[in-house]
This record gives sequence, C-alpha cells and structure tokens, in this order.
Amino acid sequence: MLVWLFWLMAVALGAPELDIERGLAAMQRNAYEEARRHALTALGESPNGAEAQQLYIDATSAAGFGSRALKELSAYEVETPPWSALRAEFKEALDENDRKRIKAAFKGLFDNYPDHPELLAPVWGGDSLQTRIMALRIQRRYVTAKARENADLTKLYRIRRLVMEADNLDWLRDVDEVLAARGEPTVPSRAPYDRIGRTRYAERLATSDNLPLTGYPNELLDVVDRASKLLFKGARFARAADLYQQLQRLTGVPEAWSGEAEAWRRAGKLERARSVADQAVAHAAAPRSTDLGLGNERRLRDALSRALLVSSRIHEAMENPLDAQIDLALAHLFAEKVLDDKLAERLAKARRPYDVQLESRFRDRRDPIAAVLGDAAASPEPGAIKRNVRDALLLLTAGTKGSLRIARSPESFQTPISQPLMLRSRAEKQLGQLGLARSYAVMATLLAGRSRPWWWAERGSLQQQNGEDDAAFHSYAKARGMGVHGLEGAVAQAYIGLGDWRVAAVHVGGVPPEESVAPQLGMPVSVAPTTTSTRPTGAPSLGEPMPSFVIPARRGRIDSTFLRGRVVILSFFTSECDSCLQMLPQFGTVARRLRQQGMDAVVIAVSIDEDPAEYQRVARLGGRWGEVVHQPELGERFGVDRLPTTWLIDASGIARFYIDHWFSGEELLDYIRQIN
Repeated sequence: MLVWLFWLMAVALGAPELDIERGLAAMQRNAYEEARRHALTALGESPNGAEAQQLYIDATSAAGFGSRALKELSAYEVETPPWSALRAEFKEALDENDRKRIKAAFKGLFDNYPDHPELLAPVWGGDSLQTRIMALRIQRRYVTAKARENADLTKLYRIRRLVMEADNLDWLRDVDEVLAARGEPTVPSRAPYDRIGRTRYAERLATSDNLPLTGYPNELLDVVDRASKLLFKGARFARAADLYQQLQRLTGVPEAWSGEAEAWRRAGKLERARSVADQAVAHAAAPRSTDLGLGNERRLRDALSRALLVSSRIHEAMENPLDAQIDLALAHLFAEKVLDDKLAERLAKARRPYDVQLESRFRDRRDPIAAVLGDAAASPEPGAIKRNVRDALLLLTAGTKGSLRIARSPESFQTPISQPLMLRSRAEKQLGQLGLARSYAVMATLLAGRSRPWWWAERGSLQQQNGEDDAAFHSYAKARGMGVHGLEGAVAQAYIGLGDWRVAAVHVGGVPPEESVAPQLGMPVSVAPTTTSTRPTGAPSLGEPMPSFVIPARRGRIDSTFLRGRVVILSFFTSECDSCLQMLPQFGTVARRLRQQGMDAVVIAVSIDEDPAEYQRVARLGGRWGEVVHQPELGERFGVDRLPTTWLIDASGIARFYIDHWFSGEELLDYIRQIN
C-alpha cells in the first residue's frame, strides 16, 4: 500500500531526479529515514534507474537494512544513465593524463548534459593548464550568482555536488543560501570537525549563553557531551540542558534526553529530571534513523543502559533507593558491565532494611518470585500487576550487592528479569500507555531473545500502534520465523519496502517452521557449543607489514604492492551480513571525504560469499563504496571467522587496526586520524 502511494506521489511530481537529489542531501545530514522515503518515491517512477537503486541501497543500508535492500532489488534490472560511459571515460582519461581523450570526454559532457554539472567534478583534481581552463568554463556556467538563481531545484542540488568536490566553502555557502531561501534543508557548509575541532567547538558552546548548536548530526552528540562536562564543572546546568534540548531537535538521538535529565539532576530540579529520564528510556527503546528496525542490539543496549543509569541516580537523589536499585540493575544488565560501582554500594547499604521486610513478607512461600509473578499474571487490575512486578524485580535484585553481581554475570539474570518486564508492558497497555508498553516489550525481548517467540509478536503490535512500522515489521518477521502463526496480515501491513514482503520477512526472521509454538512459555534457549580456532600462519599481525595480496577486480587487478602511499580500509563481508552492508556505504563516504581533504584513502570491500551470484548482487550496486571484489580465498588466508572484519592499513603498508565487529563511519575517521 505504501509503495503504491509513493508511486502515485512520484507520478504527480514528475521525474525522480529531484527526489534522488533530495535523498542524497538527506544522506549528508544522516537523515536516513528521509533519504529512504525519497529513494522509494524515485523508484516508484523509475524502478530500474541506477541512481535511484543506488540511493535506495545506501539509505536503506544506513538505516540498518543492508542485505534486505539487496534482496528487495534483486528482481530489478539496472538501466545505466546515458552519460555513464562518458563519465567513466572522463575519469580514466584524467587519471592517465591523456589530453586528447580528456578534451573529447569533457566536450561530450559539457555540451550534451548541461543539466548534470556534477559529472564534471573530476576536473577539480587536475593541475594542468588544460584542466584549469576547463575549470574556468565550469565556473562561468554553473558557479555564478546568475546561474544559481536561474537553476531549478534539481540542477541546484547538482551544482552543490559539483562545488562540494571543488572543496570551496565560499561557493558551497552561496549555493546553500539559495537552497535555504527556497525552503530546502541544508547541511553545514564546512568539513566535519575532527577531534580537536570538536573540542574547540565544545569550548565555545560552554563559554557562551546564546551560541546555537549547528553541525553534522553524527558529530553533535560528542560535541554536546564535551561541552556539558565543562558546563557541569562551572555549575551551569541550565545551559547544558539547553544544549541537549537543541540536540534533541536536531538529531533525535536518545542520549540527548539522558543528557538533559542528568543536567537537571545536577541542578537539583529532580521532578523535572525524573520526567525527562522517563522520556530518555522511551526514546532509547524507539527506532532511530540509523536503526529503523532496532536490529543493532549493542547500540540499543548502550542507549537503554545510559538512560536507566541516569534514572537510577535521580531516584537515589529523591531518596527512593528501591526504584534506584531496579533501574541500576537494568542498566548493568543491558550494559553487561559495571557502570557505577559507588552508586551500587550506596544502594546496597540503603536497601538492607527493605530486604528484611521483603523477606518477612514472602517467608511462607516456597518460591516467592514465581508466586509474585503468578499473582501479577493472574491479576486483571493493571495497578496490582505493576505492584507485583516491582516486588518481583526487588526479589530478583536482592543480594546482588547493589546489582554488581548482575553486571558481572548478566547471563544468569537476563531471562528471569525479562518476564516481569513483559508483564509490566501488558499492564501499561491496559492503561493505554502504548509508548511505555512498547519500551518494556523491547527491553523484555532484548533480554529473552529467541526464548519467547510470542513476545516478539506483542512487541511488533505495540510498535505498529506507535507508528513504528519498520520496527514492527522486523519484530513480526522474527516472531513468524520462530514459529508464531497467523501473522501474515500484520507483517504485510507493516512492510515498507519493495516487492514481496515475504522475501524480506524470510530474510529478517528466517523461514517459518511448519509447527507453531505455544503462546505461553515459548521455546527453550539453545546455546551453540563453543569452538576454538587458530589463526592461519599467513594472517596479518598488528604493527607488522600487511601480507601481500593480489585480487582480481573489475578493471584489471588490485595489487597490494601498488597501494603504498594510500590509507587502505580492507573490509570483509558477505551479501547476507546486514552489519557489513550498513558499514560499507559509511566507509565509502568517509573515504570520499578524506580524498577531498587531500588524504588518499580507498575502501576495498572483499566478498567471501561462496556463491558468486550472491556477490554480484552487491557488486553492481556497491560501486560508490570503493573497490568491491570477490575473493573468499583471501578471507581464509587472513583467518576471517567473524563478520564484519576490517583491517586498517597505513600509507606505509603497516596493519594498524583490526576490528571484528560493526563500527560507525565516525569511529573509522577517528582510527584513521590516529594513524596519520
């Protein structure tokens, strides 16, 4: 239904070019959900358009659905733009400094495609007299004030792409002013701050009362956290709260509410802090632009643990040690490490009198926790359910040294604590508190995992009622894949994407088994046996020269010998690895940004898919990331046994970083800045 609506919108507005340009601009602002909507609209008008497909892959991958996007596009052909071959010829001629071919290709692009100035951007990299003359012709046609004012929105966005490649901030500001005057959102007309730049910006924010917060979304949380530390030292808590409020409006990251709550706690405004802390938990359990399906469990756990830790500190300040204990226990459980040992020790001491009362209340029950949970499940009254749930959580966290034991062995507590959280979710639903109900359902399923299939269906229903269709689709698909029957209508209704929802649902949740699962207790958790592996003798070693390798590529081959002088991001992936396909578009963006700043960086994405056809689906749409190649043998030789796995190699050919998990483009930038 939604895809059909997007198609109608595209027909009404005309060709998809403007949606593609708006989507690319949204990608720069890290507004991946918005970019995905533009991509869907463009695909409704041009389903086989290469640019629309590339935008959909990049935006959907950045939103956490990388391999799902490839599945969705696998049935579509690719119609390359008419200028594609000429642009490739232009780039190749410039690389080889072939003056005759440069002149012919430039003339073909300049004369035949006047509405595509971005195709001429490679000329900025030349330093010959020929390319300088070409650059002047480009400036006269596209960079003047008259050219900007006369351009329609689509062409104006393309001019913006052209001047971005020129790395001329004055030109970029001029274009952005015209876009802003026409009501279009823009990104800062500057390069993203490095760590030193963030620190200096944080200092300016901390020493001013009215300097507004502006910048790229993926740098702002770090900037505000740095500024808040300085503001807390100066007891300027209201200013810190104001910065976090601005951050909420600009990015929507859940940590912005946690930061504001902490600021009000330090200011002594505890009721206000309590209210904002509740919002922090709600936002932590809600989808965000970079993870619409809530599939990145590590980031979800981190956001929840930060919000719950702040909530615990607020409860302690309000002299409510029992609720402080529960929140700290949950924070430690989600973080799977000790966050605040001093707070835990204080709470363990403060709750001792209550533990004695709790023990006396349930002394006559053989299994107090099971009895309390049974009372909660049997009660028709939401208030009684919530009271019993609180008692159960207090019993579960008793004797844990203020939850320090939970932090040190979280696996023992995850499943027991998940049940009262799910009961609390049902109570909040009865009270009409759908946001709270969703938050508790997310926390319960995060802890229970696959052991409670029906909970995932409940989680999906609550997410759908909260308008979180992408997250609901993922929850429904997982429940269906674990054997919950009768969800087809709900899955189809929540689906936002291309093609048949069944393909995406199977990819997310697996093929549903023939037998359904019981809705009461669900299936037991099975733990795979652990295995030990040894790294091959030819595997890279940190601090040592990277072993030489030669990889067949689309044009010739990639020889590690000729990579010296370049920073190499060598990342291994498969077409089924969502985390990999979420990372690689970000890595491509980082590499392009670094090249604009004068650092020669290249991404080499190595597929270790067993089936070459699976690799081809990625290769045809991954050209913007860097060099995408298929070489399973290199994965074996380098001992790759986890995905994603990434090696960072400096310009001298030394292996400097090894990361065997998902990490962001901003983290990649930090790593690269450490080696250069």
